[in-house]
Amino acid sequence: MKKALSLVCIVICMLSLVSCEQEPDELFVSETSDLTTTSSTSKIPTTNACIGNTDLFEAQLQWVSTIAVAVIQDHALAEAEFYNEYNSNGNVIAVDRLIGPNAVYPNFSFDFEQKLYSIIQGNYNPNNSTPPPIPPHIGGLVSNDNPTSFLSGPATHFGGEDETMELVNGFYNTVLTENCIELFLPMGLSDHDTFVYSSHPLDTSDCNEAIQSVKDSNGTWWGTSTSPTVLKERNGIPQNTIIARPVRSGTTPEDPCMYNQYSGIDFTQFLN
Repeated sequence: MKKALSLVCIVICMLSLVSCEQEPDELFVSETSDLTTTSSTSKIPTTNACIGNTDLFEAQLQWVSTIAVAVIQDHALAEAEFYNEYNSNGNVIAVDRLIGPNAVYPNFSFDFEQKLYSIIQGNYNPNNSTPPPIPPHIGGLVSNDNPTSFLSGPATHFGGEDETMELVNGFYNTVLTENCIELFLPMGLSDHDTFVYSSHPLDTSDCNEAIQSVKDSNGTWWGTSTSPTVLKERNGIPQNTIIARPVRSGTTPEDPCMYNQYSGIDFTQFLN
């Protein structure tokens, strides 16, 4: 009888050990920080879709926030205009006040268009859907390669009508005419030498990829890593975080800014 009980206990212990060893990796989600840098070993819940799955419109939103930050970092007059808009109207800024024919800030509008032109000259096409046109980083990258950027330096030709300008106009038509876009600064704006920029994920996820840009002691801006940063929820997000997101507006169901294709999504809830 004692021998039988001993055997039962041994079997139960062995089954318990096997069960513990086979716990699935996907149940592990790190909660150490809301602002983390991803790597090949990061455990990101696939249901949140924090990484990847970027479509054309989301990528174009990322272009808007990326170039806006590049303008703020590189042009003092445009930076002053952006801070003036923030101080006047708070942490939600309509993009058509900054760029395009109805812009109220001439320096920011001009510098944004020049940056966009320069990027496209560098063989980037913001209107190309295959693959989605992820924008280049601002400044150099922390890597073993020499830092390069299509966001630095003036365009070799700007203005007039040429193939590059046609792509610029096509992008403006997308972000100003076919869509309604605003910049959201969830934690406000300061004069710190760090910016984080991204877009709304265009789904119900509570997180999205972003890039963090930091100024070094020589005044050079650097992307903090070659891996993306993940913004998740509001806690832990730094100041100078800029998110480009759609604005749902319009008077008829046919209005493109009604965003019927994104029904059930409240764009204002992300990081708010």
